[in-house]
Amino acid sequence: MAASIRNVLDGAQPTFSIDYPCHGPTEQNWFRLTVSSLGATQPTGAIVMHVNVTATKKIEATLSASELGFHQMAANISDAFFLADTHSKRMLYVSSAYEEIFGQSCAAMYADPNAWLALLSPDERMRLHAEYCAHQKTSNTRFDCVFHIVRPDLAVRWIALKVFSIQDENGRVTRITGAAEDITKSKNVARALYESEFRLRELLTNIGLISVMLNCDAKITFCNEALTQLTGWRHDEIIGRNWFELFMPGESASTLQHFATLLADQPEEGRHENQIRTRSGELRLICWTSSIMHAHTGEVVGIASLGEDITERQRESEKILSLNANLEKLSGKLIQAQEQERINLARELHDELGQRLALLKFDLYQLRRHLAEPDAIGIWINIDAAIVTLIGQIRVISVSLRPPALDYLGLESAIRRLLARQFANSAITTVFEYAGLPTTLEPSIEIAVYRIVQESLTNIIRHADAMRVVVEINGGESGRELEMIIRDNGRGFDRTVVSGHVLPNGGGSGLLGMKERIELMGGSFEVETAPGHGTRIVVSLPLKNDD
Repeated sequence: MAASIRNVLDGAQPTFSIDYPCHGPTEQNWFRLTVSSLGATQPTGAIVMHVNVTATKKIEATLSASELGFHQMAANISDAFFLADTHSKRMLYVSSAYEEIFGQSCAAMYADPNAWLALLSPDERMRLHAEYCAHQKTSNTRFDCVFHIVRPDLAVRWIALKVFSIQDENGRVTRITGAAEDITKSKNVARALYESEFRLRELLTNIGLISVMLNCDAKITFCNEALTQLTGWRHDEIIGRNWFELFMPGESASTLQHFATLLADQPEEGRHENQIRTRSGELRLICWTSSIMHAHTGEVVGIASLGEDITERQRESEKILSLNANLEKLSGKLIQAQEQERINLARELHDELGQRLALLKFDLYQLRRHLAEPDAIGIWINIDAAIVTLIGQIRVISVSLRPPALDYLGLESAIRRLLARQFANSAITTVFEYAGLPTTLEPSIEIAVYRIVQESLTNIIRHADAMRVVVEINGGESGRELEMIIRDNGRGFDRTVVSGHVLPNGGGSGLLGMKERIELMGGSFEVETAPGHGTRIVVSLPLKNDD
């Protein structure tokens, strides 16, 4: 410092200035020492000034700290900040994020503030220029725009740029500052979402099903062409309308409650059927599959539904049900007619043919007294034996067609006689238990049970190779139904017979006939069997309530 002052006094330099601190009792002050020479060519002296510059130093320190903080903040934010001077057209500041976003160096921007424009396509450049020119005609100091660039590494980036004008006290723009944000990820997400939504709408349009979206107020936010074609309403007449008011006017409270329940319970998927009214007033039955729609926050925003028009299917189903009901009635009448025919045939065999054969036998007996030739007597004996055999066979056929015991002694006695007759010449052991039933049952139930036992015993004799047969008939736990179990310890068979397949030995068709007969009467018929484990038939028939 002394040397610098000597230079001023010697005329080597015109002036010298230095700031120095001075520690006072409470704070540090700053002073500026200025030494200026007197005399233009030959120094004759010097002027020395001491000025207190403490306030100026504090302002400079504050500005320096503020600038340092701004630089640190800009360096740690992902957006690219910049500050440019409009008068000198120089770039005053560019944050380091510029290099990450634009793929150019900050030095390139300092050298040429328009360097980033080279990353835009000609069309993008023209579009931005037109938008900025239009903005300059307004009083708005902020300009926002979105564009895409192709970086030097050929990566495509989407940029959201915000530009602010800084004016002086006279309203003239002296600085331009702004921030550039890389929105490539959000742009890609938005594009993927748009493409996904587009594909979804295309799918819903061409899926062949009705597609509808409702908000929480039941207003229609989306529908496809399938709904417009079915109902006759145009798309613009549907969107924004209340679903229930448009398609289900006067609907019951239960349907409205179902909609509210879906929103409240938020099931993953719900199924239901309801009718909707078309523009012409026709009712169509729709089968719906619905799911809850959520916003990205998890909030429920509505319901999305796919619907299938099942009106024609329902009509066909009703026709089939009607045909099945008629078929069941016809089958029941056919069984009744068959049983009546058996009764008539058994009566004819017993009353007519049986009596005629008995008279014929009596006539042969009278004829024998007039036979003298031995050969004639032998012929008579053969004819007599044949008639006896024929009478016995007719009696067996008559009993099988309609057992008299069933009419005169009841179900229990008829089955006991059936068991005794079927196994009279057999080593098979039989057990019969009968309890808990009224003395008299409906004729249709008696004959059905008798036929089931008759068919089951025939199958056991022909196919089971069993040594023990048990028949149990009772009134069940409640006494309001007839329960019957027929079981044997025979060879058993494959249960596929119950599914409609006939056994190789022909034993399956009889089981199917029994099952159909019982089910026509409102009962159940089950077969429990397996090869080598015998067979168990379980029958349940409802009894009429005498009350």
